[in-house]
Amino acid sequence: MTLFRCSLSGALPSGRSWSVRMHFSSGVAIGTVQTDWHTQALIAWNSGTNPLKIFYPPQTTLATTKTEQLAVVAFAGPPPVDKLRATAVQTGSPAVAGTNVNGAIPDQNAILVSLRNGLPGKENRGRMHLPAPSENLVSAGAMASADAAKVSARINGVLTGMIASGHNPVLVTYKVPHTGTPVGSTRPITVAETDEIIRTQRVRNKGMKAVYA
Repeated sequence: MTLFRCSLSGALPSGRSWSVRMHFSSGVAIGTVQTDWHTQALIAWNSGTNPLKIFYPPQTTLATTKTEQLAVVAFAGPPPVDKLRATAVQTGSPAVAGTNVNGAIPDQNAILVSLRNGLPGKENRGRMHLPAPSENLVSAGAMASADAAKVSARINGVLTGMIASGHNPVLVTYKVPHTGTPVGSTRPITVAETDEIIRTQRVRNKGMKAVYA
């Protein structure tokens, strides 16, 4: 089985970018994985009950889907270390936008989706930071439980769709932890759960130079 890193990216209302990623283990070629990932992203954003687009203003867009084929590469060091590196890349351009007519909240805010498999420990959970929802969906720093559940349903739909196409969602080890798990090791993802609290992703501001007045 080959390891793939699948990502979504687009623009926030300010023009800054956002991105999220998942990993899949699959026995097919990268082109097939990318086609299926692109399809599932469009379904989650545009189709069915409560698509993701209803959470975002029109200035929040989904611009790119991308799939990278990964391999473990050994570096001599010192010290010697294994790293995951992309060996092939394919992209798509969905070019779709949000439909919520209400205003945006600050860029550094985000919807936190936790990727889990039911086992304890940091190695058995991952996370995605989706763009923050429009201001009408946030009260006292949180979304309604029903809205968080709608986001979970859409992300779980992506997982289900990819599994049906033969691509298994996994958590991946990028750096050897204290437990000694090798780079490239995988654990299955069984469910996505959305936090009602609006969280902060500081990396969206981290690269900006200070502006003084």
